[in-house]
Amino acid sequence: MIRSTQSRVKYKDYTFELINPKPVIEKGDIIIESKEYTRYSGELQVALNQMKNSGKSSIVGRVLEEEIYLLDEIRPWQKFKFIESCVF
Repeated sequence: MIRSTQSRVKYKDYTFELINPKPVIEKGDIIIESKEYTRYSGELQVALNQMKNSGKSSIVGRVLEEEIYLLDEIRPWQKFKFIESCVF
């Protein structure tokens, strides 16, 4: 996982309800941990590998297939950002 812990700090008073808990998390899925994970509630993550969803993680978006290769270039403590794209 690529993790951004700042979201859970910034939104510590917000209640993150569970939404779209797909049974399998795929590489490139964008995840926000729900209130079910108490301490990690609100943490933003990007999946680097396929894994089983514990049922506590909300899938809120996805990296475009043609840009998934970029995930392999992100290193620990390196900054990253999302740029919204409209795909129809």
